[in-house]
Amino acid sequence: MKNKKTLILIILLILVLVSALIIAAFSYARYLSIINADGTAVVARWNFNATNIEGTTLATVALTDTTLNSK
Repeated sequence: MKNKKTLILIILLILVLVSALIIAAFSYARYLSIINADGTAVVARWNFNATNIEGTTLATVALTDTTLNSK
């Protein structure tokens, strides 16, 4: 009689563990997904001319010298 109760308890414990593993696997899988999408971006073009400043190279150009100060 004692062996039968122990066997039933072990079987129930195994069923609970398997059920918990299945639930955990499905829960974890809901948070993992692959999404493929296409995106576009609009970027403004800009440039400045630093060739009219004497004695400077591109590395030493101050951007404040390249602006127009027309008021």
